[in-house]
Amino acid sequence: MDGGGEGLKQIAQILAERETELQHMMKILQKDMKDLNVVFGKSTENMTLEGGVNSWGSTSTLRAVALK
Repeated sequence: MDGGGEGLKQIAQILAERETELQHMMKILQKDMKDLNVVFGKSTENMTLEGGVNSWGSTSTLRAVALK
């Protein structure tokens, strides 16, 4: 019955890798969003992908997005 534990280990590893990838993508998207706001003359303070207060920095938010 050790196979089940090994499967969970593999799933955890895959999710950890995806989380790292998502963090990297979020940094890129936030920079692009700031650049677009400059082009369109909008304030770049506290901007997020949704236009609200910046809450995308937390790991828990990234996990929630990844699991949707």
